[in-house]
This record gives sequence, C-alpha cells and structure tokens, in this order.
Amino acid sequence: MTNRLASVLGGDAGAAVLPRLATAAAPVCGQPWSALVADAGQIVQAAKRIAALFDTDAIVIEIDASDSASTVEAVRRLAAENGRPIVPILPGPVTLAATSDADAAKEVLTGIVEARPALLLFDESAVPASELAGMGARKLFNTLRNVTAYFDVPLGIIMAIPDEDAADAAVRLKPDAVIAAGIADAELLDRIAAEGPAIGIALSVDDTTAAAALAATRPLIITTLGGGPDPLPVETMHAFMGAFSGARQP
Repeated sequence: MTNRLASVLGGDAGAAVLPRLATAAAPVCGQPWSALVADAGQIVQAAKRIAALFDTDAIVIEIDASDSASTVEAVRRLAAENGRPIVPILPGPVTLAATSDADAAKEVLTGIVEARPALLLFDESAVPASELAGMGARKLFNTLRNVTAYFDVPLGIIMAIPDEDAADAAVRLKPDAVIAAGIADAELLDRIAAEGPAIGIALSVDDTTAAAALAATRPLIITTLGGGPDPLPVETMHAFMGAFSGARQP
C-alpha cells in the first residue's frame, strides 16, 4: 500500500485523503461510533473496516480530551500493526484551555504519542485566528512540539486561515503541517508552504470542488471538518474520496 501521507509530509506531489471516519460507522458497521468507543477491539475493527471500504490514506481517530482509555488503546493497537497510517485528532490546547481537565488531557496525549502515529492533528478550527497569534498560544504549542518531537511524531494544526495574518500566525506555531479549516485560498496555502510546513484543507464532506482544484497543483493533506451528517451515507463518502482520485498518486 502506498503511503501517500508520508509522501505529502515529505513534500512530494499529490494528495493524501484522510476523512474522519466516525460518522460512517453506522452504515458500514451496523452501529454508531458511540456504541463502539467503550471497547478498543471494536474500535480497531470498525476503523479498519471503514478505512478499507473507502480506501482512505490514513485511519483518522477523533479523541476527546477526557476520552476513555479504550480509544487511546485502539490507537496503540492500530499503530502497532504498521498498516494504514494512523492520524489521531485531538482538540487543540487553546480550545481546551477553558474547558478541560489539564491532567486528563496530558494523560491522553502521552498515551497517543507513545504509540507513534503517522501524524497528530490538533483541532483549533473553532478558535479565531487572532487568538492563535499571541505568545500564549505559541508557548502551548511549543510545549506540545517538544513532546511530539521527542517521540518523532509530526504535529499538525487545523485552524482557520482567512488572511495573511492568520497564515503567518500558523507558521509561528511551528507545526509540521497546517490544515486550513473550510475555505482556503491558494496563495495563503502557498505562503505557509514556503516556510516549510506541509499544507492541507479540512472541508465539509459534500464540498470538494475547490479542494480538488488545489490538490491538482500542490502536495495537499485533505480531511473533513468535525460535525456534519451522522450517520453519513456511504454514497457521500465514496463521492468525497472519488473527487480526489486524480490527485492521489499511485
């Protein structure tokens, strides 16, 4: 199996397409993701089944900061299989700052990075870009980067990139990948890429036109935003993956 994610992270042409999988659990596995999360074995089997059906370039596992140990254990098992790349998505530190138990979040993070996933994404898509431009956010991400770098795990951030200031703020956080949430301007993505990070876009599962055009001309990580239809029709996910077939390298 071609590791398109590693290729894109390395700067090679093409697209790595890795949608969130949880909303497809009910139509594919016969029960919603919420019914699986208490059992690591069920998470592993469901995630592999969904990813295989849609031929995704990674297995994306969304993890809440206070998630049960079973989800972290599932990430460990999936990563240990050395099969399809594993990409956990966690709420970002700025998102968590006012809402989460810091000790619980630290425990979850430690368990995940020890599994050495292919990429660890922090979702700050609900945070105004201006809040990610300050020294406080940079200190938080510097701490995270020290942890992920120790385990050799690439760190990515999902955030809104509405203008040049936001693009520059993303670069100053020094992630390995910047995933623009929603609409992304090609010039802004290229501005970020020129400073070193891999680039990508997180979009609605039924809104692929602009991202397909972007993926045709530059290396791009493509994922989906949180939320959206649940359960997600199988046909919708097939259409999402199919929209990028021309950009995915063999």
